[in-house]
Parts: sequence; structure tokens; C-alpha cells
Amino acid sequence: MILITVTALSSLLAAFAILFAVRERLRRRADNQIFRRRAEELADLHEQLRLAHLNLEEQHHEVRLANVEIQEHNAQLHTVSEERLMILGMVSHDLKNPLTAIQGLAEAMTMTELAPEDYKEYAAIILESSYRMNHLLRGFLDLSRIESGSVRLDAITLNVGDVVQALISQYRHAADKKLITIREQMQDGVDYSVVADESATQQVIENLLSNAVKYSPHGTTVTVRVSVNQNLSGGAVLFKEDLDRLDEITNQSQKSYTRIEVCDEGPGLSTDDKLKLFGKFSRLSARPTGGEDSTGLGLAIVKTLVEAMNGRVWCESELGKGATFIVELPSHL
Repeated sequence: MILITVTALSSLLAAFAILFAVRERLRRRADNQIFRRRAEELADLHEQLRLAHLNLEEQHHEVRLANVEIQEHNAQLHTVSEERLMILGMVSHDLKNPLTAIQGLAEAMTMTELAPEDYKEYAAIILESSYRMNHLLRGFLDLSRIESGSVRLDAITLNVGDVVQALISQYRHAADKKLITIREQMQDGVDYSVVADESATQQVIENLLSNAVKYSPHGTTVTVRVSVNQNLSGGAVLFKEDLDRLDEITNQSQKSYTRIEVCDEGPGLSTDDKLKLFGKFSRLSARPTGGEDSTGLGLAIVKTLVEAMNGRVWCESELGKGATFIVELPSHL
């Protein structure tokens, strides 16, 4: 009887042990499933956090780009505002003076009995004042058209030597009034052809020749030299955009270029003048020697047109030793 009870108790304990083991196994399995679910949930949460972080980084990058665009836009607006103020200042000064002269002389001619020689003198002053106003307005309109892209340049083959000779003949009268000699230096039989726009080429050379006569002292010499070069030589790099084009210039070094040099015996350029040389509305320390007016736009127009024709322009000068403006235009496509 006792033996049966012990045996039953042992069986019961064994059964309990088995049940406990099974329950423990089920509990561990359930715990593993819970851990696995939680691990998956943590992984999903981590992925969501990573995506959210990437999204924030992208938004931050877009904000940075937007800030850069806003800063650039503000800088452009500031530049436009400064240019408008410069234009208003120039218009109020350079247009007001000749307009006042025209108005005053016209009133005198209509309200006062004048001698015939006085009428002729007044008419000459009115004509000269109108020329000054037309020159100023032409500079504004030319630069505006060029910068807006409305000027179309047609590349043709033309003889730049003929253009130079025609412009020298045109400016001899203005030079003679100041006892300035214009001397040309070109070799006979040399092909001075360039591939460029004819009107733009004329405007470039005319601006340089006009400046040389305008700023040269009385009794001096202006020399216009034309030559052919096999490559682009060194010159004064004045602007950051020129530095950006150095690789391009190097790649073009084997091309043939026709060079036009306009040399004067004027006051030359200071270091400060060189930094402002081809900028818009630049007023240099040198002043016209015959009372001529200057808009400060001529050299900006020259630089823009020359570069649009795949050429370049620069100036070599020492203070007190005159200045040489150099243009190089491609001889072939």
C-alpha cells in the first residue's frame, strides 16, 4: 500500500515536472515572440526615424538653397538699385546741363533781337549740346540692348584694317582740333581678316579711338597698330570672370588672332583706375582734355562686345606714361 502511494506520488511529480517544463517552454516561446515583435517594432521605428532624419536633412538643404537664392536675389536688387541711382545721377547732371543750355539759348533767340553772328554762335552751342545728349542716351540704350540679349551678332569675315582706316579718317577732324596726330601702323600685303560682327567691331574700335583722342593732351600722338598673332599673349586680368576663362583661353592658344592696339600719350592709369576699368558707369581719375563729356559706359560696351565675338580686351598702362588698349579678335572660326 505504501509502495503504491510512493509510486503514484513519483508519477505525479514527474507529471508536474513535465507540465512545468512544457509551460516554461511555452512561456519562453511566447517571450521570444514578444521580443521578436518588439525588435521588429524597434527596427521599424528606427527606419522611420532614419527616414525622418533624411527628410529633415533634405528640407534643411532646400532651406539653405532658398537662403542662397534670396541672398543672390537681394544682391541683384541692390546692384540694380545702385545702377538706377547712378543712372539718375548721370541723367540729372549730364542731361540737365546741355538741356538747360538749349532751353536758355532758344529762349534768347526767340525773345531777343540778336545780331546774325550771335544767332550762328547760339545755334552752334545748341547743336553741340544736342550731340552731347544724344551721345549719352546712345550709350544707355546700347548697353541696355546688349545686356538684354536683343543685339544679334553675325559672324562674318571682314578686313579689320579697312575698318581701322575708315575710323581714323572719321576722327582726324576731332584730333586736329586738339593738335593730336593719329598715326596708323599696318604692313602692306598682310591679311587682317577677322571673323566678327561688322557693326560691333566698328563700335569697339570707335570707342577706343574716341577715348584716346578725348583723354590725350593737346599736341600728342595717338597710334593705332594692327598685327596678326598666332596665339593669345599675356595681358592684365582684371576680373574674376577672366580667371574663370583661363582654361578656355589656354585651349585657344594655337588659334590665329588679329590684334588692334590703340596707344595714347595721356596720363595713364592708376591702380585704382585699373580695377574699375571695364565696369559700368566707371569714372576714372583722368578727365577729357578738351571739355568732352564721358558716360563711363564705353569700355563696358567694348568688353561685352569683344567677348561676345570670342575675343578679349585689356589695357597695359603705367601712371604718367599713357595707355595702350588691346583687342584681339579671331582670324578664323
